[in-house]
Amino acid sequence: MSWPGHELLELVEADVGSLSAKNRVSWKTFRRLDTRLPSLRLALRFDNLVNRAVARLKQTRQGRLQDAKPLIHWLVRMGHPKVEELAGANRAAALVIRKQIRLEQHARREKQKERARARKQRERLKKVRYRKLTLEEKVALNMPLSASELRKAAGYGRRAIKRINPPLAGGKIRLHDFWKHVEKLRSQAIARLAKQKKLRQKNVT
Repeated sequence: MSWPGHELLELVEADVGSLSAKNRVSWKTFRRLDTRLPSLRLALRFDNLVNRAVARLKQTRQGRLQDAKPLIHWLVRMGHPKVEELAGANRAAALVIRKQIRLEQHARREKQKERARARKQRERLKKVRYRKLTLEEKVALNMPLSASELRKAAGYGRRAIKRINPPLAGGKIRLHDFWKHVEKLRSQAIARLAKQKKLRQKNVT
């Protein structure tokens, strides 16, 4: 059996998402797509693949799972019903599955927190939409700032902002995105200096 890699699995997932018009794909998406387009038989093909994977894992020595990890991670993320069977086939596989489940649960919690923050932000925007916002309120609400507002909020002059050249969208940028851009430029400058220092040392020797 040849284990499928990350790229192949992500490609299949993307194709299923396109055919199903879904941003987030799960095993239910595969089932529904097979019902709508039975000639694809995608769910059956992956069920057969999982059966072969279970048989292979039972024969695999504990700890030798590097090639199998992409498929295991993907099946956990898709919510495939035979994940528990995979875990029972190999102790090392069970550890990988438990770790991936924890990561998926953490990612879901973070998404829920992000949705809750976005909901609160929308509610706050509703409360203040009938009056003009101050610069502090715009920054607190993570709203895009104009060039003049950005100079005041960041504490930079016109020339400094021009030299930094932040990626504006419609002439505006969020302060958070501006600082990320500044940090990126700083990291690039440090890397260049380190490279130049290394070249100078090499020339001296």
